[in-house]
Amino acid sequence: MIPTINKTYDLTSKVIDIKPFDGGYLSNNQIVLCENGERFFLKRYRSSVSKDILRIEDTESLLSQYGVPVLLGRLTVDNTRHFVFEDTACVLYDYIDYPSIPRPALSSNHLSSLGVLLASIHHAGENANEDLKTPQNEFWSNEKTLKTLNEVDNILNTLSELNSFDKVSRKSIDIKKVFIANNSIHPETLSLGEKTITHGDFHEGNVFFDQNGDVVTVFDLEKTRYGYASLELARSMMLLCFDDGFSDGNFAKATDYLKGYRSVREIAEIEFSDALKVYCIKLFYSTWVEVEHYKNSNSKIDHFLVSAFTNLEYLENNIDTFVSSILSRCFID
Repeated sequence: MIPTINKTYDLTSKVIDIKPFDGGYLSNNQIVLCENGERFFLKRYRSSVSKDILRIEDTESLLSQYGVPVLLGRLTVDNTRHFVFEDTACVLYDYIDYPSIPRPALSSNHLSSLGVLLASIHHAGENANEDLKTPQNEFWSNEKTLKTLNEVDNILNTLSELNSFDKVSRKSIDIKKVFIANNSIHPETLSLGEKTITHGDFHEGNVFFDQNGDVVTVFDLEKTRYGYASLELARSMMLLCFDDGFSDGNFAKATDYLKGYRSVREIAEIEFSDALKVYCIKLFYSTWVEVEHYKNSNSKIDHFLVSAFTNLEYLENNIDTFVSSILSRCFID
């Protein structure tokens, strides 16, 4: 990899070492070190499909053109922003030396700034050309999810003894199966508003803040798609504000986040209401952690299970109550 980077980029100093980056759950990113002390961040995508990487780069360029502070990859000697190494697309970024902010430590200003940023992304994304409007399945499949849950259930049945993780997994699977069996909501009947360019995985871990709590730049658009702005707003709010439960303090965080978003881009109450319902329902169709643990032998994301299960227990019978609480606090102008 080192000779490839030295040949691909016109850097002021030669690369002498590459170290693993301690972050990302399913990624293999690295820190690149140069003779003169410079550092770079090497993003290694999980795909080498040229059209996917070019779409990501075109999306980043579009957002940058409309004032979104998106981190762009360095240009290669061939005037592209990526290269392929061992059948994997790679991008070299300048190293941003700002401290990361843990989710529980996000302040009112952090959350408001995040809301403004996401609204800016969605606003800029309205200018996307047809090439960037790739279709995306944003809903659920009873058949596919139940098949996966049953496969994981069968694996659990082969274990002679269940540990604490296995026991929570079993309870989670049971809750999901019951909910899916009783779910009568069809997303095509809901009002989700307009589609635009979405970041795809918007949260505090994919931005940098300055010392004042304002966003400096956003990065990692690997999952960017053309989708419903309302759904990304709902998903990001849940991740940022309700990852550890439904306390009054978390509702206050959601108020700050949505206020920031709506200061730039308004969203109709019915659209956000329906999108939040859709996202809450999708949580019962999520099998990411179970599949990674039991089928892919990856325990790096095991810690997500407990918080996800806690939310499922609450939302199982309280989705409408939760949505109403959000609307009563955040949509009163």
